[in-house]
Amino acid sequence: MSGSEQDEPPGEHYPHSKLHSALSARWGNSARISILGSASKIALQTPTFNTAARDVNIHIQQPQPDYPWPPQVQQKASPSDLASWLSPLNWWLYHQEAVRQRTVKIGTWFLEGLEFQRWLEGRCQVIWGTGPHKSRSNVIDHLRKTLKGSNAAFAFAYLRWWDQHAAVDVVCGLIKQLLQSHEAGIYPIVLQAYDLHDKRQTALSLDDAVELLSEVICHFETCYIIIDGLDETSGRTTPDLLKIVVALPAQILIFSRPLPLLRYLAPKAIPISIGARAQDIQYLVSKRIEDSPTLAQLLQDSPGLTQQVHATLQERSGGLLLVATLQIEALTDDVTSTNVRALLGALSTLPSSINDIYLRTLQRIEERPEAELARYVLLWLANTRRPLSIVELQHALAITMEENFGLEDLVPEEVLVSSCCGLVVNDRATGQVRFIHYTAQEYFQSLARVPFSYSPTIITRACVSYLRRVHLLQSNIKLRMEADRFIGLYPFLSYAYHNWGLHPFAARLFWPDCVFHFVLKECFYYPYPLAEDFECGPISGEIFDLLGPVHLVARFGLLSLVPYILNSTPYDCPTPNLGFTALHFAAYHGHATIVVALLNSISRRQINAQTNDGNTPLHLAAWSSHESIVRTLFSHEDADIVLPNLDGDTAFSFACQRGTDDMVDLFAAQDDGRQTSAELIKACWSPDLYPDDMVQRLLYYRNIDVNLKDEEGQTALMRASSIGNTTIVSQLIRHRSIDPNRRDPQGRTALSLAVFHSKEPGGTCFHDVIALLLSLPKTDPNVPTNGGNTPLISAVKYRAHHTITSLLRNEKVREEVNTQNAKGNSALLEACRKCCPASVRKLLAVPGVDINIRNKYGHSSLLQAARSTKPPFADGREVIGILFAHNADPSPNPQTGEDVFLTVCSLTKQSTVGTGEGRHIIETLLSSGKFMVNHTDGSGATPLMAAAREGAEDVVDALLCQPGLHAGMTAPDGTNALILACGKGFAGIVTKLLLTNTIDVNAARMDGNTALIIASWAGHRDVVQQLLQRPDIRVNCSNRQKATALMHACRGRHYSIVDLLLRHSDVDVNAVDQGGDTALLLAAKWGDKAPKKHLACPDGIVQLVSHPKLNVNHVRWRDGFTALHEVCQAGHMALFLLLLGHPALDTTVRDAHGKSPRDYLVWADDGDMLNLLDSNDKARRMCSEYPSHCLVHSTLHSPSPFQIDQVSVQMWQPTLTLDDPPLEGKAATSEGMLGNFDKNSLASLD
Repeated sequence: MSGSEQDEPPGEHYPHSKLHSALSARWGNSARISILGSASKIALQTPTFNTAARDVNIHIQQPQPDYPWPPQVQQKASPSDLASWLSPLNWWLYHQEAVRQRTVKIGTWFLEGLEFQRWLEGRCQVIWGTGPHKSRSNVIDHLRKTLKGSNAAFAFAYLRWWDQHAAVDVVCGLIKQLLQSHEAGIYPIVLQAYDLHDKRQTALSLDDAVELLSEVICHFETCYIIIDGLDETSGRTTPDLLKIVVALPAQILIFSRPLPLLRYLAPKAIPISIGARAQDIQYLVSKRIEDSPTLAQLLQDSPGLTQQVHATLQERSGGLLLVATLQIEALTDDVTSTNVRALLGALSTLPSSINDIYLRTLQRIEERPEAELARYVLLWLANTRRPLSIVELQHALAITMEENFGLEDLVPEEVLVSSCCGLVVNDRATGQVRFIHYTAQEYFQSLARVPFSYSPTIITRACVSYLRRVHLLQSNIKLRMEADRFIGLYPFLSYAYHNWGLHPFAARLFWPDCVFHFVLKECFYYPYPLAEDFECGPISGEIFDLLGPVHLVARFGLLSLVPYILNSTPYDCPTPNLGFTALHFAAYHGHATIVVALLNSISRRQINAQTNDGNTPLHLAAWSSHESIVRTLFSHEDADIVLPNLDGDTAFSFACQRGTDDMVDLFAAQDDGRQTSAELIKACWSPDLYPDDMVQRLLYYRNIDVNLKDEEGQTALMRASSIGNTTIVSQLIRHRSIDPNRRDPQGRTALSLAVFHSKEPGGTCFHDVIALLLSLPKTDPNVPTNGGNTPLISAVKYRAHHTITSLLRNEKVREEVNTQNAKGNSALLEACRKCCPASVRKLLAVPGVDINIRNKYGHSSLLQAARSTKPPFADGREVIGILFAHNADPSPNPQTGEDVFLTVCSLTKQSTVGTGEGRHIIETLLSSGKFMVNHTDGSGATPLMAAAREGAEDVVDALLCQPGLHAGMTAPDGTNALILACGKGFAGIVTKLLLTNTIDVNAARMDGNTALIIASWAGHRDVVQQLLQRPDIRVNCSNRQKATALMHACRGRHYSIVDLLLRHSDVDVNAVDQGGDTALLLAAKWGDKAPKKHLACPDGIVQLVSHPKLNVNHVRWRDGFTALHEVCQAGHMALFLLLLGHPALDTTVRDAHGKSPRDYLVWADDGDMLNLLDSNDKARRMCSEYPSHCLVHSTLHSPSPFQIDQVSVQMWQPTLTLDDPPLEGKAATSEGMLGNFDKNSLASLD
């Protein structure tokens, strides 16, 4: 056994390769260029680098700003960042507005009630406050004061009819409130969710948000959630939000109108009627009387009249604060003087129902001077498609009443609101103008009187007039960003631009002339943002296009303009950006009449015209679920129903994802089974895109091929198994034609894929899928992949313990438990390779398992475990112990002779030091009775050798403590543990081995290399120093090439080791190897490895040249070279000066070719060194004036860049000991080596 090649002396392989020699000759052993030394904080302004060679790597690091944290550590998202990420909603603004409108003392009875107190104490979880009330904000203020300083929290949501939010938005808004109010405790929880979704580049889904809210709530001792206005949400938000909040681990308070759904979803909720009490009406009336100077003056001296006003309002308001508020507003308007009779008359005519209140208020408005303004305000607020801000409404009113309006025509905010007699409020929380209540909007929307019955026409005309007023079509807009920038210039332009064409659809029979002219004569390149139409639709890229008249008519369903466009414009041209035709727009937006008109006029090929994304009109009709249009297009003889778009989706795909059942049946009836089967695979792979029952519906079709493979070679069952969808898998395996053993191109079955994904965290769903597949009699659980891995082998490989247990319960799996993969590994061998004790135990419990099975490389289970032992070693040690307990065969690998004991010792590396694992593993192996401490493998290596070679110090300790150990045992090639440790430089192990005193420190391998020679060649200084401290060390031992440790240190250029060896009193500095080289000659070769005019020598060379026993004139027999010949040929100035300073140097020696050192300098034309050589006699005479053995450095005064300005002399130290400090890293230079000559000495040298 021998160490690695790089740790060996060169021996017969010396000299090195030509490439290494060439590089070394050019740059030396370790050439480095250091610029600016250890300077720090250096900035380069616009640096320019000119490189003269190819092999130059320039790394420029950009300057970093002065952050308060380390620049290499990325700053975490701040709490404000997390709040912005969660939700833009700020319900504190709503609460502030509610408090502003709240009347003092109203609703205090609710806070004092028994039910609220019980809820506050946690004795009931859900309270349902039913009925209208304006003092719900009292609850929030009460909780804020009550919970201050406690480990309890609250969050609230104001849901209003003019703000329609999805359930996920509401949940995220609640989390945001809790984060902002309890930042210290909630921040880490939310940050973890943020990091996860930021890494995945995904947004919070509803399920994720609910899970996060539940986790946040559990952080508090008690948490109170208040939802105000649940009845004012629409669509799925109401039931979704209700199911979520009642399931939260919190105290829930819901305010809404009576909802039957709430009784069903929250049967334990305690209902409380929160309609206004008599005292609330009394507080409201008293406050409004105080605010009205006329009423206050009239009633201040009439207690009876005041009581009558209170009683009348109590009776006629019906306990509704809204009605009472409007009644007082009407009463204030009717009573304009201190006339008691007028007051009594107004009281007697007060309406009692809400609609009568609105009608009476409208009549009062008609009697005012600003009646026209108020009518238009009510018209706009009742019919706009979204709420308007006060500025938008001002511009809308201005353009409605005067097309050529100016800024001076804008109605002031106060006038605009007051003209409506309390029906309209400017909500400062949202910045929107709205009705006082949603019932007011419903009333005016249904009003049939003029001008409300003409509202679509009026609004359309105003929007078109505004677009023309700001010259939209002359703005040359071609991109979305240009449109957004232009829209931001005018307050009302955003609404007019996005909605002008949507109001005519409701009143397309009442067309003003300006709209006709606008569409047909002006809109040839109308910039249109399709993002509003296709926000989640089947198009991608820049969702912006330029539309012509035909496209606008088809988009907005302008039926009265269809004859004009069909007769006057090209109606089959596509849009320039996205390639939409008029038929695409009409089909997508459900304008069936226009679709029929276009089909009767366009060419036959236009029915299959594709957009840039490949969608046909049939695609878009199916996507938007317009069944009548789908049937119209489907019945056309030229319709291509299987044409895919660029994503591979057909119209059938969109019908399955978003269409009706009849639409799906329509497509399936015309299909031969391929499209239906393809849709089945897609529905199994992406079930979120399809209705929940779509897989079941597709399986009912008779022509479906349930085993069809997609373009990636996977069936529907494989796809469903890959995502762990147990519902779909259970539906598929019930199909009579299902084949669960189909394989994809990698040879994986549905079971293999489920096993693969079961390794993922939270893979419980895959466990259920595996159980379903194994329950199917058709399933073969041992089908191998292309690599030969059965599901059991894969499960063992992935450490999927639950899956392993499920598989081993199957009789077919147990029968084939010894199946081997392409590498010959069985499940047991794989478990041993993974060092998994749990898997090994489960497999060994199966009857018939072969514990001594070997793979194709000859590894047994025991050897696999030994080879795979790595930190932490507890698992590997446990697996080895389990195998020994089951009588595993410890014999070596029959192919390579690899031994279990030695493998464990060699793989248990230095990381075990101090852990005790090395000792535990050795004890486990020895206690088995299968091995002896001096056990050898086929190559004669012992466990101690293996551990020493790999640096397993803990194992070495354990072995050295074993009785009967022969630490000095050698392999057949003479290698022992000490030689191996020295070759690798493991100083700690060398120390332990030397302390045994049973190892021959001078033992040599068959090639003659001793531990000292090998350590010197490898450059392990600490090891050499330990060896030299041994009194029995033979420092001059040589190998077969007669090379000593000193020679190898010089050859390897390890000059600190040269210095150590020279300190030994027995060292022979003149020993000669087979090639005739001495240590000096080998050191002289160092000149070939450094720049020729380099003016520094390592201390090791200095000490070698200064050694008193050195024969400086030794001649190499094969070429007659001395050290001076080598230096002169290499042109190395520093070593040349060192040799010139030696008193015994002979400069006249000639080599085998008859050349002296001077001849090589003449040939090289090196004037500096030649002058120094010729002046050598003068220098010697000068040195004789100083103590003996001095070193001379000198130069001439000439323009040469290699000149030295002074001559320096350093005293040689011939007596060296091992106790002297090391000289590693130092160098003898022209200024630090010697004392200074005076100027007369320098002149005499010249």
